[in-house]
Amino acid sequence: MNVAGLLSDYSGLNGNQITLNNTAPQLNIPDNDQTTLTITPSVTKDEGNTGTTSFTFTLTLNKATGSGFTINYNTTNATATAADNDFGAAGMTLNFSGTAGETRDITILVNGDTKIEGNETFFVDLAAPSSNFSNRLTVPLSRAVGNITNDDV
Repeated sequence: MNVAGLLSDYSGLNGNQITLNNTAPQLNIPDNDQTTLTITPSVTKDEGNTGTTSFTFTLTLNKATGSGFTINYNTTNATATAADNDFGAAGMTLNFSGTAGETRDITILVNGDTKIEGNETFFVDLAAPSSNFSNRLTVPLSRAVGNITNDDV
């Protein structure tokens, strides 16, 4: 900017009516964007008679975060139990880079059998994100349900 030209435009002013500040202006933009990490609320499948059936729960980050983060998951017994060999207990830490639309899958193996029994359920619980980005990362559903449909006659 030409300061001399600017002052000449206001040459009719008296004294110190114009003050020029040569410091660079600063603009602070607070980060107030919200993002959500969702999990498939429920998965329902037949148990099968032998082998295993994969129950896959997908976590999805809807918007980008400022950096990566982790979140833990664990299976929890309900009417289906790991001790009764209904499913394989699992738990670990999932890593997210923080990219919008990023997904991670949790696969729980359900064991097939020929027992005559009712339908059963187990849970996948999410816990302890390494950062919630000053409460801007939310996990609205921290428990998903695995519904095992008994297919034995």
